[in-house]
Amino acid sequence: MFSKENRIWWYLLGALLMMGLLAYIGYVYVIPIIFGRRPAVPDTTFFYQNPPAYTLQARRNYTAVMSTNYGNITLDLFEGNSPSNVNNFVFLANNGYYNGTKFHRLIPNLLLQGGDRYSLDDDLGNDGRGGPGYFLDDELNLASIGLSAARQIELISRGYKNRSDISSIPLAKYRLAMANAGPNTNGSQFFFIVGDDNRITDLQGRFTVIGQVISGFSVLDSISKVEVIESNSNLPRPVSPLVLQQVLIR
Repeated sequence: MFSKENRIWWYLLGALLMMGLLAYIGYVYVIPIIFGRRPAVPDTTFFYQNPPAYTLQARRNYTAVMSTNYGNITLDLFEGNSPSNVNNFVFLANNGYYNGTKFHRLIPNLLLQGGDRYSLDDDLGNDGRGGPGYFLDDELNLASIGLSAARQIELISRGYKNRSDISSIPLAKYRLAMANAGPNTNGSQFFFIVGDDNRITDLQGRFTVIGQVISGFSVLDSISKVEVIESNSNLPRPVSPLVLQQVLIR
């Protein structure tokens, strides 16, 4: 049997665990209700353990139609240049992952970011933190996008992998790329390049380009001109909702 001293430690441990559980319940459920917000519970409906199996059909040209509250944007997807990342985007789109999500980040004359299911709730503080539950590797041929040898060495030293078996597409206006939090952390989030800002140069070689707008340029232009708040922060937010209603793969 436990000694008296051991029982005291077990009681203390149990009390600490109970306090932690109560604090979690309060933070996740009670406080949001008090302040009139929905509980910030992660959406587990679209939470996966592993990246999807590769299912893209050979010699098929994939396109995506993004229906937004400003109109439709059609993209040619680069399945030959970034096959795993396009396959991932197609998988998520076909399963309704993006339906109803919002473009939560808009840096004027640079980029428009979306693809986070946390944007579905009323908590602006978690926007940009969501993902499908797994990470996907970048697909980057650093030489094919015109980077200097010195820049390639710098990026490789930071953890970016150089793929010689593919030809990558550089970032440019009207192109779509996978967002990430560093090397090989692609998930569900993506961004459009919406301007010709010189800051694009610093982004080259850090993000996998997966598509190019082929129609709906004016729609994207209109979205990119929406007023933002916190314009000087890392997460400038659109003042009015920019809703991605659906992504249809063709």
